[in-house]
Amino acid sequence: MQTKKQNSEGRSRQQTMFSTQICIILFIAVVSCTTVEGALSWGGFLGADWRSAEEYMRNDLAVFIKNTQRICTKDVEKLCMSGRYVAAQTSAYTDWTDHYKRHMYKYWEDVPLGFGAAPDKCLHHEFDDYKSVISVKRLIPKCVEWIEKTEGQFEKICKREKGNDKREGFVIFSTIFATAIAAVVGYMLGVFLKDRDDIMEYRNRAENKKLLIYFCVAISIPICIIMWASPKLLLLMAVAFGIGRGAQFYVQKRQDGEYLAVPGSDSRLVFAAIPVQLD
Repeated sequence: MQTKKQNSEGRSRQQTMFSTQICIILFIAVVSCTTVEGALSWGGFLGADWRSAEEYMRNDLAVFIKNTQRICTKDVEKLCMSGRYVAAQTSAYTDWTDHYKRHMYKYWEDVPLGFGAAPDKCLHHEFDDYKSVISVKRLIPKCVEWIEKTEGQFEKICKREKGNDKREGFVIFSTIFATAIAAVVGYMLGVFLKDRDDIMEYRNRAENKKLLIYFCVAISIPICIIMWASPKLLLLMAVAFGIGRGAQFYVQKRQDGEYLAVPGSDSRLVFAAIPVQLD
């Protein structure tokens, strides 16, 4: 009998430990689904269309670079190539639409303008001299205008990428939190239903039924909001809820098997109860 009592006291600790393990497993599963190179795959999976806005901005930047090449070619030949002919590379602007990876360039000075490594560096230097007060302004104003537009568009892209990274991190955290809560709720609901059906809780069944109704009403509003915002997130939460519910059922079956396997007392004593009329 003492061994049975110890087993019943250890149930709550085991249930708490198992719910914690569920949260850790879900955390690892969700983190493993995220990409490494700063992509927005998880937010896109849940319906957030952040990638399209970045693509539009990169398309505009490609147009600005192309116009910069067209306007500044003569200045590059005169100031950076000693009058020699230079052919602008189309990859300087096509890479932004075809082969670009997020966070490929972090600084404006690293952005290729298509004239080659040395001419690009020279053009950046001439642009910096033009903006300074004491240096001689050798670039034509039209070239400076398009370089400024290109630089401004690049800064907008960097700002948007950093902002979308923060949004992606918030979505990942929210997904982990929501799925973990759903798993814990499924597990604890199984514990509640088990206690409700316990023969020793007969007098509290009416109260437990009311609590169950209140619980269903309370979670119906968040479920409707999540269904409207992201049905895929609701599906993940439903799967996590099912995992928590199945885990509680497995743990309960195993505990019941261990409880029944405990040998009885050898004192030849039998527990007897006297039926009493309940008011």
